[in-house]
Amino acid sequence: MQHSTIGQKHGAGRIVRVVCRKNPAAEQMSIQGECFLLLIITHGTAVFSAYGREVTVSAPCLLCFDESENPQLLRSQDLQWWGVWFHPSFLNVNLNFAALRDEGFDEVAAQHDFFLLRPFLTHVAPLPLTDGHRVVFENRCLALRRELTEQPDWYWSCRARSYVMEMLIALERLYDCGLAEEVQTVAREAVTYLETYYDREITLDSLSAHCGVNRTTLSRRVQEVTGMTPREYLLYHRMMVAKKHLAFTDVPIKEIAHRCGYKTVQHFGRAFREHEGITPAAYRIRAVERRRKKLQKKDGDNG
Repeated sequence: MQHSTIGQKHGAGRIVRVVCRKNPAAEQMSIQGECFLLLIITHGTAVFSAYGREVTVSAPCLLCFDESENPQLLRSQDLQWWGVWFHPSFLNVNLNFAALRDEGFDEVAAQHDFFLLRPFLTHVAPLPLTDGHRVVFENRCLALRRELTEQPDWYWSCRARSYVMEMLIALERLYDCGLAEEVQTVAREAVTYLETYYDREITLDSLSAHCGVNRTTLSRRVQEVTGMTPREYLLYHRMMVAKKHLAFTDVPIKEIAHRCGYKTVQHFGRAFREHEGITPAAYRIRAVERRRKKLQKKDGDNG
């Protein structure tokens, strides 16, 4: 398990199947049979070989590789990049390579809010990034590497998982948008901004200024595409991220609130209850319990 992190002071000896590296060496691209690899190309150009073809990339963009073979870096110019190596079980103990490729996995994923990880499994072309997305991915990589290196408290592995999940949420949204041809330019810009900076205070005025249109036009365009006003979409996205953290990590609720754009845990709790009809703490307990019961039943049916 060369692409794993070992617990030191907190959880000594524990194997956590994720690593994060900046400008990794070529030999660290060896992933066959071991893990998935997400590359964040931040500067320069490169040519990779994988899945029987050559892929040329220009920054900023993302590249996804599964465990079926080892990608190779053939040549590059002024290349700077981050790499995140992870096994699916790092996201949840019930996930593995076979489960992700099972015919019934889409239904299981929908029931338990699992990541589908399709960008890795479908060998997609490079996914271009906006400069805003590039900064967000770089910041998440910095935070992830800090948790894995410093392991400051007992939550380090959960916090690391939360940073990977935030990157995967953005990745899957970029993948889905790339498949949707009807998304309008203004709406796409607005949605991208909301999904990128949801941890900050965003007003309709600031969003309108960013997109270069008036408030009325912006609201109409976003609603045409998403079925929600910009404010409603921001709340929807914050809740989606929060639910992932609650269901799959033990990161404290106060920290989740801050990372989802709420100044206080009380404000977050009120917003979450109004949106979901349940408190964040109760949602966390229910999600874990439902997943445990369902997957135990499935194992019993297969026994």
